[in-house]
Amino acid sequence: MPNALSLIEDKIRAVKGENTLSLEYQLVTGRMAGRLSIYKEFAYTGTNLTGIAVWDGPEKETHLLSISLSYTGTNLTQKTVTDKISGNLFR
Repeated sequence: MPNALSLIEDKIRAVKGENTLSLEYQLVTGRMAGRLSIYKEFAYTGTNLTGIAVWDGPEKETHLLSISLSYTGTNLTQKTVTDKISGNLFR
């Protein structure tokens, strides 16, 4: 993982650390590329954010990504990103 990211000419780039970004990051940016509008729904358990559903727009015609967050107490212990188009799962 890069230590820092930078926005250069509307592109996010790694500026310190590794030269490549994680597969998860590449998945998210690949699914979002060219999308003029996306729609996100957030799920909570108490004050903990437990899920994010990412759709192609407010009409929710195409479910793009699902992000699940798990906690032990208030500590985030796991993040799972599912590409809803291909079915690929990243932890």
